[in-house]
Amino acid sequence: MTEPAEATAAAAAAAASAASAASAAPWHGIADTETAAYITTKGWSDLPSVVKSYREAEKYIGRDPATLVSLPKEGDEAGYTTLMQKLGLPEKADAYDVRVGLPKEIEIDKDFGAQVQQMFHKAGLTQTQANKLAAQYNAYTLNKITQSDKDARLNLESDKRALLSEWKGGHERMVNAAKAAVKAFELDQKAVDAIETALGYSNTMKLFAGLGMKLGEDKFVGSGDAASFNSTMTPAEAKVAWESMKADPGALAALRDPMHPSNEAAKKKQKDLFQIMYPTER
Repeated sequence: MTEPAEATAAAAAAAASAASAASAAPWHGIADTETAAYITTKGWSDLPSVVKSYREAEKYIGRDPATLVSLPKEGDEAGYTTLMQKLGLPEKADAYDVRVGLPKEIEIDKDFGAQVQQMFHKAGLTQTQANKLAAQYNAYTLNKITQSDKDARLNLESDKRALLSEWKGGHERMVNAAKAAVKAFELDQKAVDAIETALGYSNTMKLFAGLGMKLGEDKFVGSGDAASFNSTMTPAEAKVAWESMKADPGALAALRDPMHPSNEAAKKKQKDLFQIMYPTER
């Protein structure tokens, strides 16, 4: 073979080798074998096929896949925190508003509020979730407070009516005696309220009225005093006076003997006591 012929044959062989190499090279030009294998598995033959596949995927996903988040595996606290931060978990616990729905005039315990914030944050609640939970709890608490206040007012009115019925005409005098005792012991309203919370209105008034009478601020009406039989006696006091009268032989003799010089006075005394003990209900 001549030298020119050999050169021509060599050039032809080189061209054939280049053509073969070019036909063997992937269309995407990616050298990474794993990625190239993935493209081959997907059946993507060119760039338009890749774009078409991506657009079809968006239809099922509903949005840009870049905005998707990965769900952490069970026990992956760091992964869960990262996920919840993307969804609205505050960076710090004090960012939660635990007063949602509460009027400005209602205060909450600072330590309690801080504990609730820590619980919300530890549970991984978003701000929206925490607001809903706080609002529901505060609404429940407000309802309980409102109902409690309503019950307290009803109980107070009931106690006042019962005490008025028990003390009858002596009600005002007994109330004044109670006030005198509070003044004598120099008790402020806060202390009186605390006692009333523990005992109730009626028992508190009876306690202080009794103390006031014993302190001499309000004298007990004696059974032998003609001025005692008036509308300022309570039924209980009238009963004590009647028992005292029955235990007095002289008073009984005057009451039973029509000819006794004190008979009229004794009968009037008995009548007055009975009217106080058993008043006619109007």
